[in-house]
Amino acid sequence: MPEIDFILSPNEQRRLVKVLLDEDLVFVPSLRYTSARYAELRRAEEICDVANSLEMEGPFFLISPDFSEHRLEMVPLEWQGERRFFLRQRHGGPYMDLLPSRMRHHVTPPILTSGFCATYRTYWVGMPPAEVAAPPGVSNLMKFVAAWLRKSCRSLTARKTKRRYWVGPEALSCLRAGTTCSVQGLHGG
Repeated sequence: MPEIDFILSPNEQRRLVKVLLDEDLVFVPSLRYTSARYAELRRAEEICDVANSLEMEGPFFLISPDFSEHRLEMVPLEWQGERRFFLRQRHGGPYMDLLPSRMRHHVTPPILTSGFCATYRTYWVGMPPAEVAAPPGVSNLMKFVAAWLRKSCRSLTARKTKRRYWVGPEALSCLRAGTTCSVQGLHGG
């Protein structure tokens, strides 16, 4: 699974969302849905609000008219005595996962979490499920996001895990100043 990790400030996150919306992408949030119908978000303000909400269960599924050939699949589950619907990973689409960076203000200093973009080389579609290869548009989108992050951010490697993160200039400034910290142990190098 190709994956790119990043740490972006809220302003930088908003810019990334706007860049992706300009590519005609639709954001489908991972939520506990009350029906088998998922939300399709197309406005940056709405996407950023949902990304920072406590209701967000996981990544956004980014779908595109250029490469998403199938509806995303949902599965019903009992949750706290009620029936809820959740998006199934790697079923339908195809799509790109986008887990946004989030600022957690419940501690001092606030914690800026990492986010990631990821794609899968294969997806499951239909009943019975058949594994199919992702079309080129999915990897092209990943390359586009990687190029944007390389152009807009600085590469830092976490000391303990040796994992690379693309860190936005505002996020890096906050890490260096100590006004926020990162759970990845990055301090702004």
